[in-house]
Amino acid sequence: MIARRPTPFGRWGSLSRSRAGGWHNAEYLPQIAAYVDAITNLRYPAERVLFELPSAAPQLGLAIVADESNVVILGEAKRDPRALERYVRTC
Repeated sequence: MIARRPTPFGRWGSLSRSRAGGWHNAEYLPQIAAYVDAITNLRYPAERVLFELPSAAPQLGLAIVADESNVVILGEAKRDPRALERYVRTC
């Protein structure tokens, strides 16, 4: 289970809504899969696997923190691979 943290507008969700309608956040499925895999298969402690980092950090989909409190894995998924390439170039 994802430790869901509150946001100013509610909780993280796989659906987005606007006046124009709703849509599925395509990035969430692979990010959630990586989150679950890191905990269940790779055996990282759940409290060290962060999902959807806040705006105070690089807004990536996943981060895994080591015993020494340093980030050892970062993950991000984008609907369009070109968006990920642009993101990497700007970091």
